[in-house]
Amino acid sequence: LVEWRAGTLTEGTRLQTIKGLVFVGATALWLYVVLRWSFRKRERSEQLALKTSERFELVARASNDAIWDWNLITNEIWWSEGFHHLFGYATHELEPTIESWTRRLHPEDRERAVTGIHKVIDSGGTNWSDEYRFCCKDGSYADVYDQGFVVHDASGKPVRMVCGMMDITA
Repeated sequence: LVEWRAGTLTEGTRLQTIKGLVFVGATALWLYVVLRWSFRKRERSEQLALKTSERFELVARASNDAIWDWNLITNEIWWSEGFHHLFGYATHELEPTIESWTRRLHPEDRERAVTGIHKVIDSGGTNWSDEYRFCCKDGSYADVYDQGFVVHDASGKPVRMVCGMMDITA
């Protein structure tokens, strides 16, 4: 730049310098546009995920059923407030894994229900349902109808199962 300013650069060097500055400027502008687009896309995705999560929470609260969401990768389970209302258990009294479901199945129903749910998951199925007896906190058993849907990732691997238990005792 000093040589250019002093006028001692040859015409070819001056042209190369100008071309280099134009290239750097254009590249910087292109990078700015791409990054802005990428950040806006990420913000929209985060907002959509938040709205979807809020919608799921509201549906679970509005339902009289016990909604459960089973992460098939980590084996963790989430129960809606309906679980407490139907069966009497507080959230802190439950195991954070699928055992909170399997341990409360009536002994005569346990093998059938567990085998059935795993058959659907392992076969690549999407829907499961069963009727069984489920242990309430007071030791009694409620007759329930349980229906679930398996969620698969893009490669077809089962990753989650979302179910709803309805008390059909009456």
